[in-house]
Amino acid sequence: ADTIVAGSVYPFGKAVATTGGYTVSGRWSYASGIAHATHVFGFAAVHDGDELRMVMPGVPAVTPMLTPVANIQRLTTWDVSGLCATGSHDFVMDQVFVPEKHALQLRSGTPNRHYAGPSYRLPFMTTFGHPMAAVALGIAQHSIDELLTLAAAKTPAGPAASTLRERATFQVQLAEAMALVESARAWLHERLDAQYVVAQSGGDADLQLRNMMHLAASNATRSACRAVELMYLAGGGTSNYRKSALQRCMRDIHAVTQHAGTAPGTWEAAGAVAAGTHDELA
Repeated sequence: ADTIVAGSVYPFGKAVATTGGYTVSGRWSYASGIAHATHVFGFAAVHDGDELRMVMPGVPAVTPMLTPVANIQRLTTWDVSGLCATGSHDFVMDQVFVPEKHALQLRSGTPNRHYAGPSYRLPFMTTFGHPMAAVALGIAQHSIDELLTLAAAKTPAGPAASTLRERATFQVQLAEAMALVESARAWLHERLDAQYVVAQSGGDADLQLRNMMHLAASNATRSACRAVELMYLAGGGTSNYRKSALQRCMRDIHAVTQHAGTAPGTWEAAGAVAAGTHDELA
């Protein structure tokens, strides 16, 4: 209960098998929450001596290596414009010994009572992309709420003496932002529910289910970004002040759109699967 784990899924490390575990070295990025963590993990390619271990032809063995923060060096690299508070700094392991029991198995052949629930049957890309989409929708909803508060009090400069919320342009922008967020959220939840039903039955989501979930998460992020942009524009010059939450929403949402789980490249992958030119997702 007292363990807080941060880490990185990028396989930037090298783990050399040794007696009782592995000797691990590497540098990883995007370890969100590392400033609060007690332990960190980094995905590493497993080696037997100098030879890369393979799980099948063309597929190297990649395993998350877990270690206490005392064994790593945290680098202060997260100097960013958006999502500043995630603290997604880089970290380094230099010849760190990781016991075999802390080399985490992504797909263990011996599931136990701790990992028997349906959530643990969800595909990796679902658990990778869905949380990013949820964050994006939360930022977008916050921008709508902030703009509604502002619109009730602000009277924009000009001949008309009406408040912002009485202006037709604002009302159209608000309606579009609301529609973007609500429709994206509904599709995201519907796709996640469909996968969860399969997981509850003990099955595994097929390619089409996984692809539509992948696309729904990317769509939610893109739709959320458009909604925030609308609210930022609707706020006028007020949005640009640092004291305004709207400028922070704008910076944060554009940072979310760069996440690998929902970035623009995911649309190409989803389209390729739907077109039948690819038979697997990354």
